[in-house]
Amino acid sequence: MLPCFSRAGSVLGGGVDPAAVVLAQLDGSLGAGVLAGLGVAAAWWWERRRRLRSEAKLRAANDRLRVLFDESPLSICVFDPHDREVPYRIVECNQHACDLHGRTREELVGRGMEVLTPLRLTYDDAQRFLARLRAGTCRGENPHRRKDGSVFDIEYVARLVVIDGHEYMIGVDRDLTAERERRASEERLRDTAELNDLVLRASNDGIWDWDVVADRIRYSDRCRQMLGYSKEELPDVGERWLELLHPEDEEKRPGVLRRHWEEGAPYVFQYRAKHKDGNWRWIVSRGITLFDANKRPLRMVGSRTDITEMKRLDAELLQGRKLRAVGEMVGGIAHEFNNLLTPMSLHAEMLEVARGEDAQVAGHLKPIQEGIERARELTQRILTFGRRSVESCGLLALEAVVRENLEFLSKAIDRRIQVRLTAPDAPAWVWANRSDLNQLVVNLILNARDTLVEKAEVGAAGEWVPRLEISLTTMTRASGARDNPDHHTPRRWRRLTVRDNGKGISEEVRERVFEPFFTTKEVGQGTGLGLATAWHVSMALGGWIEIESEPDEGTAFHIYIPAMDAAAGGSPDSANDATPNGAGGNDAAHPRRRVLLVEDNELVAYASQRMIESLGHDVRVFTTGQAALDELAARPDSYDVVLTDLNLPVVSGLELMRRLRAGGWRGRVVVCSGYFPSEHKNELLALEVDCMLQKPFTRSELAPVLS
Repeated sequence: MLPCFSRAGSVLGGGVDPAAVVLAQLDGSLGAGVLAGLGVAAAWWWERRRRLRSEAKLRAANDRLRVLFDESPLSICVFDPHDREVPYRIVECNQHACDLHGRTREELVGRGMEVLTPLRLTYDDAQRFLARLRAGTCRGENPHRRKDGSVFDIEYVARLVVIDGHEYMIGVDRDLTAERERRASEERLRDTAELNDLVLRASNDGIWDWDVVADRIRYSDRCRQMLGYSKEELPDVGERWLELLHPEDEEKRPGVLRRHWEEGAPYVFQYRAKHKDGNWRWIVSRGITLFDANKRPLRMVGSRTDITEMKRLDAELLQGRKLRAVGEMVGGIAHEFNNLLTPMSLHAEMLEVARGEDAQVAGHLKPIQEGIERARELTQRILTFGRRSVESCGLLALEAVVRENLEFLSKAIDRRIQVRLTAPDAPAWVWANRSDLNQLVVNLILNARDTLVEKAEVGAAGEWVPRLEISLTTMTRASGARDNPDHHTPRRWRRLTVRDNGKGISEEVRERVFEPFFTTKEVGQGTGLGLATAWHVSMALGGWIEIESEPDEGTAFHIYIPAMDAAAGGSPDSANDATPNGAGGNDAAHPRRRVLLVEDNELVAYASQRMIESLGHDVRVFTTGQAALDELAARPDSYDVVLTDLNLPVVSGLELMRRLRAGGWRGRVVVCSGYFPSEHKNELLALEVDCMLQKPFTRSELAPVLS
């Protein structure tokens, strides 16, 4: 054969068909047998080649599957459920299963599932679970155990597979520790987010976020709610928000921003923004800035808080402190002023008695007496402003007080002014000091009168008619009256409104109308205490005062006073008697009294002595309380009445009374003063003082208390 293939090879070089050469050399059955052998060899060769390729593909597939099996991030184990000796025997596992349980492959393969879990599993358990797997995939959670004994939870997915006719279970496990930590973390984040949301809602703050580079800004809904707008009405456009700033505050904003960015100062900006209703709201904005590597601002995030109410409270607190300080000062001044008015008033009255029918003297006395009376009224205003009233509080009908004062002021109100009072049919009771309430009503009415007269004098346009409207209503918190933060909050309030259609009050003036001694009137035409006293009295009564005004349209003052019921006790006038045991009568017929006068002011002492003597009484003057005590100790039966000033050096009038009563002296006692503090008044009442006489007093007031 080889030679034939050699000759054939040589023939091949001559271009002859090799098949023809072979067939030519073979004859009969021998040629057919050779051909058959060659066919079988070729078939075997092709089959072997196919098998080798399949085996190579299978090995490659097995390698890939093994890699996937070993490198899977999940724990995979193959179990034999039919092993009676070792239930759930592990026949294979991947590396992650070993790592998860802290064991090697050798420690797992061949052992039962008890090596993986603290659960006690039997062959019967395996058969029941196998029956479930035949119906489909099973899922669930089980506790597993590591080699160190620590227990953790896994989530498993189990399936049934058949290999070479044998059933196996494949379990894929996932450690739930990280998942549960993630869920717990998310829950904490949700709780934190909810808490932050609650805090923001409780604090009533709005949030803003400004992309400085792109100049884009976002505002939370609360930012808009502060100003009464919806998102459609006020979109996230910075220029639109800046238009709402008060012009004065808009000028300050760049400086605050520059100091924050360049100097590192905290960004805290207080400004006024216009509400949808047209009023200004006070806002405080706080923020922080994120900078790039070159210290250029990238982003600002911050909050906004409506501090309008806080500003109002601060203003009221400041006003209260200011008024208290001024009140203490003017109270002392008024006291000294009363000491000056007392001798002037007494001497003027004595001159009037002595002048007889002298018309020239009467002409001189009249302006003096009028000046003294005006000074006395002013002093009373100052004392009321300084809370130095001698009267105590009682149950008063508010509408009755208003009517009395309107009647009293009827001749002082310009006849061109139309006055209207609207009051409820039932009495509107309040607990107040009558003098204070009178002062409050009078000041508001006169203030309205003055602005109406001023507008009338400059000539109002059109057919304007000056109107003064006074109304009384009972308010509740539900019907509009706001709570007063400085006092307990009653359910009901009496609202007294004094409204005029006069010149109105500008915003700048409105901020100062309650300042003591502030007035827009010309010099000599106003003291600047009217509205300050009204504010002070309303606060002292447990209420407050509000202003509603538009320039050239008019002004309304709303005063809120806690409402009382008639059943609260007392009568409108029962608690307002300044003379506890004051005697009536006149100086026409009275017994002659022996009076011991204690007064350290020389002018008051002299004038009082002359007035007492003119009333037909005997009087001796002492300038100190100790001298008076010594005199009474030596001659207790020589005096019928002790008339003493309350404010004396060393031994005060109050101390004098204590010692007199402690010593058993039961004669008549009259205490006089420019004002009586409530604590002193209560003790004087307990010491059975016969009368508390207000300085400056007159002849007609002094005469009955000495009788």
